[in-house]
Order: sequence, then C-alpha cells, then structure tokens
Amino acid sequence: MLALINFAGVVAILVGSLFVGRFFYLKFRGKPTGLYEENEFGQLEDKYEHVGQGGLMFVLAFLVSSYVGIFLIWVPFLNLFL
Repeated sequence: MLALINFAGVVAILVGSLFVGRFFYLKFRGKPTGLYEENEFGQLEDKYEHVGQGGLMFVLAFLVSSYVGIFLIWVPFLNLFL
C-alpha cells in the first residue's frame, strides 16, 4: 500500500513540475515576431523571439522543481511513516 502511495505521489509531483516548466517556457520564449511558418498539419504558427531559451528554462524548471518536490519534500515526508 505504501508503494502505491509513493508512486502516486511521485507521479503527481512530476505532473506539477510539468506545469511549472510550462509557466517558465511561456515567460522566457519572448514575444511573437509577426512572422509565421507552416507546421506539419498545414496550419500557420507564430514564430517567437527566444524559443530555445524558453525550452532551456522549461527543462531547468522541470528538473529543479521535480528534484525539490521528490527528494526534499516527498521522501522526508514518507520517512515519517516508516
């Protein structure tokens, strides 16, 4: 039972970290340039100023928030029950 609770907690932290990473991606990618490019479905998409920087910040925010959530909060919390 404790393993199931642990698994659910880790998955919830990882999903929450995805939202944190998405927030930083949207903040750091910059403003639209006004130029458009066609994607694989034939739809036009905006080009943004700093998409690479946004992607880097997404990865960094995801890794940091998942590390903090799992190893600095979740694991010590579970040790209270052992």
